[in-house]
Amino acid sequence: MLLLFSSLYLGVAILISHQNPVTEIYLYSLLICSMKQVVGFLSKLGVDPKDMGGMLKRSPEVFASDVSETLETKVQFLEDLGIKDELIQRVVRMFPEMLLMSVKDSLQPRLVFGSIGERNDSNGGLPV
Repeated sequence: MLLLFSSLYLGVAILISHQNPVTEIYLYSLLICSMKQVVGFLSKLGVDPKDMGGMLKRSPEVFASDVSETLETKVQFLEDLGIKDELIQRVVRMFPEMLLMSVKDSLQPRLVFGSIGERNDSNGGLPV
């Protein structure tokens, strides 16, 4: 977990190194607070901390996201479709960018008529 925080901290340090020291400290503290909330949220979903490093590489923006306004809304949308917790955890782990997509513009049009992974024999066995 420390490596995860250290990696992101270094990346942010490079990005904001031109700020004044007070601004820098404030931005670091906001980032660390946000990261802790995201890591806690992902842990509650069942994502193994060992997998979070790969998620950070693939989609670092997720770790700076607002949990209640961004991440929870996507997970709630999937739960409302009847998708099981194990599958939600797997999708989040393998495709963390999904947590940043718009429900209305991206997720809903793709998942309107059913759940991910359910087969429907009436349409040739394709997921609906």
